[in-house]
Amino acid sequence: MSDLGRPKLVFTRKFEGTVKEVESVGGQVLHRLTAGMAVIALPPSAKLSELKTCSTKKPAKMKADDKIVYDAWRATQAHRGTGERSLMTRSAKDDLSWDEAGLTAHGEYDPGKPQARSRGIGTSRSTGIPTSLYLTGRVAVGVIVVSGEDWHQIPGKLKHVSVAEDGTVWGVNSSDNIYRRVGSSWQRIAGKLKQISVGSASKVWGVNSSDNIYRRVGNSWQRVPGKLKHVSVASDGTVWGVNASDNIYRRVGSGWQRVAGKLKQISVGSSSKVWGVNSANNIYQRVGSSWKRISGKLKYVSVAKDGAVFGVNSSDVIYRRAGNAWASMPGRLKQISTAGLNKLWGVNSADNIYTGTSASGLNLSTSQKVKIVQEVQEGLNFLTTANPSAKVSFHYDFKFVQVDATPGPDPSISNAYASYEDGWRNAVMKKLGYAGTYNGVVDYVKKIKSNLNTDWAY
Repeated sequence: MSDLGRPKLVFTRKFEGTVKEVESVGGQVLHRLTAGMAVIALPPSAKLSELKTCSTKKPAKMKADDKIVYDAWRATQAHRGTGERSLMTRSAKDDLSWDEAGLTAHGEYDPGKPQARSRGIGTSRSTGIPTSLYLTGRVAVGVIVVSGEDWHQIPGKLKHVSVAEDGTVWGVNSSDNIYRRVGSSWQRIAGKLKQISVGSASKVWGVNSSDNIYRRVGNSWQRVPGKLKHVSVASDGTVWGVNASDNIYRRVGSGWQRVAGKLKQISVGSSSKVWGVNSANNIYQRVGSSWKRISGKLKYVSVAKDGAVFGVNSSDVIYRRAGNAWASMPGRLKQISTAGLNKLWGVNSADNIYTGTSASGLNLSTSQKVKIVQEVQEGLNFLTTANPSAKVSFHYDFKFVQVDATPGPDPSISNAYASYEDGWRNAVMKKLGYAGTYNGVVDYVKKIKSNLNTDWAY
């Protein structure tokens, strides 16, 4: 047997030239991290300083994505500490190659090709999926690190905000001053309201500190008979409200109709979509002519015309209705308004204003991206050292993609796995220029196999 030394990170401008040079001295390229960054292992007889196509000197400038990959590799080696092991080459007869008749690499995307498994030996070293014991040569690996959108803070201070399906946004501040969003700024509107609701640009209602009710008519406020502490209007003109005693009212013609039940806050997305919460933070949905109790606790709820429902609890934790359950979202808001999955506005305990989507708060920090890449590198690095005579080398295509996709499950998809994956996967593939379907993944994998000149692709 002969030993290869510990893996070394090198930088190159001609990767294929580095491959030839490293192999010519009996070494091996273990990882092609990026077009200009690789990990190699050399025998004791070869000196890294004598290689002409690569160097350990880090470039003065690195692209942001390359820096993530670089930092991940350094973290991988720091995690391994002094335990970086040398590679030992063995006779090829100890290996079972995927080139053997009837065997194909697990996970290669070819829908028309049977994915034969190993012969049942050696797979206990993995999760039952054949590892490098059954795989040789170059392997392309597409690593797509997916982030959601961040919450975007909007300049200004409001204690209550409302957004409509057409994008209209109004709000009121701690002094009950009224503001309308115009372009990228706030326009002060005459009058005083403690709470406001917008169904569209032409449908704006609110209540003041005396529980007097107002609606916007043209460029002025029209007083509406009655007393409510909270009012909600939908784009179809439906109006509901609750008074100081938590009694519920629905606007019928030019008057108010009392509706059975007690709610402290109410939201309408349309005539058929009405939700509310009571003084105990119990949640209710209007179904037909009665109220249906919904599991969970919220202090504020908002429903859109498309049926999207969001809310916040007594700790300002944000929740999104996902099928028949509540899914928490990153961030904290004391009040939230939705006009659909992709139209969210809210304010926090400091009256800071935020806007986002159902994917907001799911953005990854740089350190989190580094950690994800590190774990991928650590796992695949093991496969290069588990059976060096197979000469497995991994050639990566790292993509860091931010998409606006609603997290699963998607209740419209019956398959449990697909209900979690399809939404973000399809959005990612579209952003990368492929079909927003599973076939887009197939095309992507075939593309990186061709571009990186590998034997296999995952």
